[in-house]
Amino acid sequence: MQSRILLGVLILCITNTLLYGQEKIVKPLSSEVYLNKLKNSKDSLYVQILKEFDNYLNDHPNDYNARIEKCIIIDQAYYDSYEEYNPKYEEFEICLNDLIKDFPENHEVLLFKLKNTYGDSSLEFCNQVINTNRMNPGKWPDYKLAKFYQELALQYSYKEEWRKAIENAKIAEELNDTLDLSALVAEQYMALNNYEEAKKELFRSLDSMDNAWESQNKGNLLLKLGEPEKALQAFNYARRDTSIWIDNGLIAKALIDNGKYAEAREFLLKDLSEAYYSSASLHQLFAYDYKHSPADTTLTTYSQLNSASFLNDAFGKYRFMMFTIAPFSAWDIYDLIKLLIFILSIILLIILPYLWILPIHYISNYFKIKEVTTSLNGVRWGLKDFWIISAAVMLIEFAASIIFNYQGLLSTLFNDYYIEEKVNVSFDQANLGLFFFVGMLIVVLLFIKKKDYRYLNAEKWSTGKGIAIGIGLAFALRSVYFSLVRIGLIPKTNASVIGSVQDYFASISSYYHPALSFLFIVILIPFYEEYLFRGIALSSMEKRIKFMSANIIQAIIFSLLHGNLNLFFFYLAFGLIAGTLVRKSKSIAPSIAFHVTNNFFAFIILSRLS
Repeated sequence: MQSRILLGVLILCITNTLLYGQEKIVKPLSSEVYLNKLKNSKDSLYVQILKEFDNYLNDHPNDYNARIEKCIIIDQAYYDSYEEYNPKYEEFEICLNDLIKDFPENHEVLLFKLKNTYGDSSLEFCNQVINTNRMNPGKWPDYKLAKFYQELALQYSYKEEWRKAIENAKIAEELNDTLDLSALVAEQYMALNNYEEAKKELFRSLDSMDNAWESQNKGNLLLKLGEPEKALQAFNYARRDTSIWIDNGLIAKALIDNGKYAEAREFLLKDLSEAYYSSASLHQLFAYDYKHSPADTTLTTYSQLNSASFLNDAFGKYRFMMFTIAPFSAWDIYDLIKLLIFILSIILLIILPYLWILPIHYISNYFKIKEVTTSLNGVRWGLKDFWIISAAVMLIEFAASIIFNYQGLLSTLFNDYYIEEKVNVSFDQANLGLFFFVGMLIVVLLFIKKKDYRYLNAEKWSTGKGIAIGIGLAFALRSVYFSLVRIGLIPKTNASVIGSVQDYFASISSYYHPALSFLFIVILIPFYEEYLFRGIALSSMEKRIKFMSANIIQAIIFSLLHGNLNLFFFYLAFGLIAGTLVRKSKSIAPSIAFHVTNNFFAFIILSRLS
């Protein structure tokens, strides 16, 4: 009887297996249906997952890893990466704070908090952990403690406290010799205009192949520093990892700078096909084709450049360039509009000085101010000369930008126009600087007649006394200014105090010779700027308005033309002191000595840096 029952159960099991043990194969529904189901059930699924965690943690309250995983789910389940917004952020904060409260000394918990702390809070937290470790040495393993120093370096970098960033990055590398923060350190040195140290940092770890992204970043930095051979080496390391996106435009630039033109165009075309913003890629391709490709290929690229955007050649520079290789190619209506824009821009630059010339003219007429005694006796310059030389300065700068920094000019004028990042040290930077400096010198020399050189001799002071006072005031100005920077009354600035020409200095020194930089920065620039601002500008205004007003105006113009707002107050004080020196001495010699001394100090600092 029992055997029959067992046999029946066995038969029933076999029948069940045959009928139901195999799942019925059905055609899957559309992906849209599944996606809608997931959308509709996301909230309930999210609640279910958290409930599973809560049930587990009720029985295992000390499992901090599970607590961390729960916080991660709360942080990422609804996170919108496009908007960078998490609607569950408050829940995540509660989860994280409870975690820290329950495990205040757990390393993994504190490292998790580190990943989710930002800005000043991150600085405070890192310093708190580091100070705790100092009070109890060995509390943290070195490789874990290094992460806190690394985070400090990043946060100080964001706050533009570059020296602190370097200091903490180096400590992090000492604690963990597998860390490579050379790119981060190099960026800080570049911000300090210490290009030589930046290069050393990048050179020492150039063969590091642990991180392709870092190798690409190093290549980019080396290109900016005028080291194309080393940059290409870094890019080749990065290319070994085929899983990451590579900036083919940078590789092409490195190849071009290394004279490997045949390979470069292939990468330029790849860059153009992948680029989200095509403007920079098209400019680079056109520049290449103009120099290295046949005329018909260059015409095709030029047509593509114009089709992408009218703004890609708003002033018609490239159309004029095409005339040199294809003089009989047709001009269309857009080419004529570009020519018109170029001509109107020149007219506008010639007229623009009236913005500060006419108010001075009308104020003097309104208050019936007659010609007054000027700082330089018998000066012949008037407002007309001030207008002409102002226009000449702007035209020189416009021409330099058109020739050597066309993309930068377009980007400045048209906010929606995208270009590649600025290269700090390059042949174009060197040529732009030399073009502008030589142009300014020529313009000023054209305004100076033989009798105007008498202003180099002091009338009220002896020449020696004037030079000595100028040198002393240069010392005093730098001392006072940097004391105010140190105590925080004036924004931090570059130690050279000629930050506006730092890149030109480094580029001219790299591509020509440091002696040429010395000639311009220390001798020629002080000479022509003093004749321009404290000679022509100040004297011409003094004939119409009082010295104090004229001195303030020329100092403001002097500050603005240097193009560095961080140094505005330094240049303003500089201009006011130089103008006063001219007034007191009846000579330009003391102000030139003042200017030469300041620039000599700056040159020494820049020489040490670059």
